[in-house]
Amino acid sequence: MAKINFRDRKRVTVDFSQEKSIVKKEFKDQTDINHMLKRFKVTGQIPVNKNMPQFGDVSKLKSFHDAHEVVQQAYDAFDTLPSQIRKKFDNNPLSIIDFLGDPSNLEESYVLGLRDRPESTYPIETFVPNTDTQKTE
Repeated sequence: MAKINFRDRKRVTVDFSQEKSIVKKEFKDQTDINHMLKRFKVTGQIPVNKNMPQFGDVSKLKSFHDAHEVVQQAYDAFDTLPSQIRKKFDNNPLSIIDFLGDPSNLEESYVLGLRDRPESTYPIETFVPNTDTQKTE
């Protein structure tokens, strides 16, 4: 088996000193782990992300483009609603989504025409028993 001599390798370097930096240096202390640990020792609190994470099932979406189309379709559907209904929801599609997601608003959503009332799955029939029983001899 041949021995590999790593000392004979050619060193490759890339010089970016002439490039414009895209790093925002004002965030240096906020992203330095040593500063975070010092702050934790003093306050006892770890840094908190102010934006709450949001989770959703996006497994059926194949790409960002597909997701964008779904959102655009929701906005387009909202725009087709009568102006009185859009005004009720402050012209904000997210408000109507919250409204429709709340089960306590089910009846009002029927009245506003945002949903169709489900038809009964059982036909309503009146059963009248036959009281005329004639005996045949």
